[in-house]
Amino acid sequence: MLLFAATAERRRELRSALEREAHRCREVGNLRELADALGQGPDDVAAALVDLSDASGSGYAALKALNTNATGRRIPAVALLGIGGGRAQGKALSLGALSCVQGPCDPRSLLHALDNVIRLCGAQAPTKETQAGSAVSLSSREEFLDRATRMISGHEPGHYVLSYLNILRFTALNKRYGERRGDEVLAHVARSLASFAGPLDAVGCHYVSDRFVLLYPRECLDSKGPDLCRAQAENPPGLSRGIKINVGRCVADDPSVSVRSLVSRAALAEESIRSRYDAYVATFDESMRSRLLFEQEIASEMFSALHEGQFEMWLQPQYDHATGVPIGAEALVRWHRPKSARLVLVEGIIDDQSALWGLSNSDAIIKDIINSQLPEGPFSRLHAERIYTGEATLLGDLADVLRWNVTGSVGDVREEGYRALLEFGLVLVRRKGLSMALDTRHCDSHHFRVRFGNVVDFLDHTLAERGGPVKNYELYRKVTFGRDLLVEADPGRFTSAPAQSYIQYAVEDFDTIGLRNDTCAYLADAFSILNDTAIRIAGNPYARIAPDSAELRDEWVRTLTKVTQGWGAP
Repeated sequence: MLLFAATAERRRELRSALEREAHRCREVGNLRELADALGQGPDDVAAALVDLSDASGSGYAALKALNTNATGRRIPAVALLGIGGGRAQGKALSLGALSCVQGPCDPRSLLHALDNVIRLCGAQAPTKETQAGSAVSLSSREEFLDRATRMISGHEPGHYVLSYLNILRFTALNKRYGERRGDEVLAHVARSLASFAGPLDAVGCHYVSDRFVLLYPRECLDSKGPDLCRAQAENPPGLSRGIKINVGRCVADDPSVSVRSLVSRAALAEESIRSRYDAYVATFDESMRSRLLFEQEIASEMFSALHEGQFEMWLQPQYDHATGVPIGAEALVRWHRPKSARLVLVEGIIDDQSALWGLSNSDAIIKDIINSQLPEGPFSRLHAERIYTGEATLLGDLADVLRWNVTGSVGDVREEGYRALLEFGLVLVRRKGLSMALDTRHCDSHHFRVRFGNVVDFLDHTLAERGGPVKNYELYRKVTFGRDLLVEADPGRFTSAPAQSYIQYAVEDFDTIGLRNDTCAYLADAFSILNDTAIRIAGNPYARIAPDSAELRDEWVRTLTKVTQGWGAP
């Protein structure tokens, strides 16, 4: 990288940023040093970075020296502008800069601009394909630049047109047929262009990779020659189907524009039709140039705009047309860009100001939308809001509801009829794929085991009061099963404990044990453990833990609303 900056401090700053990305830099600080560097030859120089932020104007002199020197014209130049560089940008481009970066900028933006220029111009060491250029009767890139410059300067403005040809999907062709066949296709395209240029006052070259450029008289556009040349190039021998070539054109009607800049403009024209199927040729105009400059300006500003808080999320409400009730919102990002009026605020787009209701306050929109969907009861309303805003998961919220229902270490729960919540919990556990195991590596299960043991002891005491296992065999089996679950709940074996069984244990005998604080407490612990387990392993690509779907959230809110009618405020 040839690095021109007037001050040593500035050169050190830029060199540090470039060398972090493995760019080797050759520093020059004045025109004499620049001339010496150009005298050594540009073969190992990929691009030049010229700093224009210095008030002395030496950067502009350096750009001019590069553009007027036969050796310097082979090196694509990127200009780094100072603050408020609107006019500086136009001057830099007129002096031959291929790209401009508005400073101060994020080093990544500068590196992207340099990499784009290098990739476009192919100014690295000659590749296998570019070395083959002379073998197929086209000029080398350096010879093309020199000859094209002399040809354009020797005629009236507008006499020549430059075409930039891009072989579409050439990478895929290489992968399918192999690099050797790809080289044969490049050679065929080069021969087709050479046969067209031979009898004319024209010159062409294999510019870089799968791109070719051709300079020829503008009057040829009125003939079928360019179309026939493209048709011939698109049908190389040995392929089952032809290739497609897009063409970007730029008329050389401004003597101050360098050949490299003409190539960049023709490339921009070709890029404008790259995703289209109804056109294969486009001609550069000033609207394309304005768009290019605007996009470069936008890209250089985005990094600082993000850190300055110029990007905001706005929500556009969506309504049920039948009822007028808000049912959702479309999330948008607005850029409040103070440097230009080209990206206007939303107030300038919407004529009906009443349509801007709530747009400037996303929180108000969220609150209004959620309020329209929340149930009336104070208990269910609070928990539904937590679910819809993402503050709580379904398993976590169910655990919180059960925990709230516990009144103490002994006695009965606060609210009796919560069985439907447990039945929903069973459905939730099955759908999330958590029915076969509890994982307590991140949870203390001591409280869970003690509470569940108390429930089993209560059933055992009830069994004795009712005459023992002979008279109450089903209850005896229930107690025995509970003892087995307690064994599974041992810390050494708890990772294989069947979670669904603990919940089903309470549901089946809810009338007997459902009112006890112990029952509600161990169930709260079970759902809390399952929630922690689901959160912990959700990032594991091999774990199949289903997320909380909108359907499950709605079902939970409906169940909670029905069950908690008449419950007091949480």
